[in-house]
Amino acid sequence: MFGFPVPNEFPYEVIDETLEIMNEQKEGLPVVIRPWIQDFGYGPFPPYTAAQVEAEFAAAADNGARGWMIWNARAIFTEAALGGPREGEDSGPTTSAQPAASASAQPSSSPSPSP
Repeated sequence: MFGFPVPNEFPYEVIDETLEIMNEQKEGLPVVIRPWIQDFGYGPFPPYTAAQVEAEFAAAADNGARGWMIWNARAIFTEAALGGPREGEDSGPTTSAQPAASASAQPSSSPSPSP
């Protein structure tokens, strides 16, 4: 990919070059780019580190991306690289609320009210 023999070793450069192409192709179109960020080692390569994930975030920001989506097929993410939105990023709603405990042990047939 882009001439890198081991793309995993070039997380900034891969995202940077990809977004440069996307920015050229979207010229004049009303689109917002939010790239997928890789958070896993591909093939025989070790899992990504926080520094590699953060390099991808930096490349996204340097190319005007308004956020990102993160991908790991096993849903195991590098927590040290994650946090709230960074300056210039859009974000969707988030919550850390836990579901309310039921007042009764009997299952309810109606949905719980939203907080």
